[in-house]
Amino acid sequence: MSENKISTERAWQALHEAYRRDVKRKVNYEGTDWCEITPEEKKVFHIADISMPWVVTAYRYYEEILDLTDTDLLPPHVLALIRKDVAERFGMEPRMMCHTQFENFAKIFGISRRTAHAWFIKHEFWCVRRGIQGYDDDDEFLY
Repeated sequence: MSENKISTERAWQALHEAYRRDVKRKVNYEGTDWCEITPEEKKVFHIADISMPWVVTAYRYYEEILDLTDTDLLPPHVLALIRKDVAERFGMEPRMMCHTQFENFAKIFGISRRTAHAWFIKHEFWCVRRGIQGYDDDDEFLY
């Protein structure tokens, strides 16, 4: 099959193969980086240790598909088909993050909506704590 003639189905197969490969990588998920979880976050978000490889890998792929990162997870022609398909199926647009869209995307990998939502919010507030993301009407320091 030519690189330019790959089907959407084959593109998704390639994505799932890469995902299954990446989930098996040995990674320490305890800590304070974006892809890690602190004991306090475990309590607040109720994300099980066993879920970490699955949800973090799905989130990496989500960001890649949204063109927020460039980690070469998949060949460009595969990414192009996946991006087109998720735009049609989930309304995902480049650089536009949404917890519902991530939940839908993560569901493809067997991740529950609750776990996907918890991870999305945990990551969002990691970005806030790091100053990567903010709110124009933030009132945190008024109280």
